[in-house]
Amino acid sequence: MFKRLNILATVLLLSGCAMAPIDPSNLTSLRPSDLLKDPDRYDGQHVVVTGYVVIKPERRIIVDSESEVGKNGDVCLGLDGPRKYFSSFYSKKMKVSGTFKKNLCGKDDVCLYWCGDAGIILDDAT
Repeated sequence: MFKRLNILATVLLLSGCAMAPIDPSNLTSLRPSDLLKDPDRYDGQHVVVTGYVVIKPERRIIVDSESEVGKNGDVCLGLDGPRKYFSSFYSKKMKVSGTFKKNLCGKDDVCLYWCGDAGIILDDAT
């Protein structure tokens, strides 16, 4: 009986730890190109990414640097991100965090054709 309770208590403790919020400041920052080099590795993972963010009409992306804008290394930023990201147009270097998806646009989603398949669903806190 006590053995079962110990196992149950351990399972509940571990599942509680898995549900704890992730602190982005404790994660290593990646570049957008890191995500694109190995999308399977990062798919579904919480990531912190530092790069050059471009928010313009029909363009919501993060790339490694300003010189990479318009080249083949765009990572989309999900449209449902925090309003503070999309309230005005800008281009600047910044750090974002969220869940990386190698296929941001699912079969039932409205697709953003101005950027690649891979993208980041942004956290509210970043």
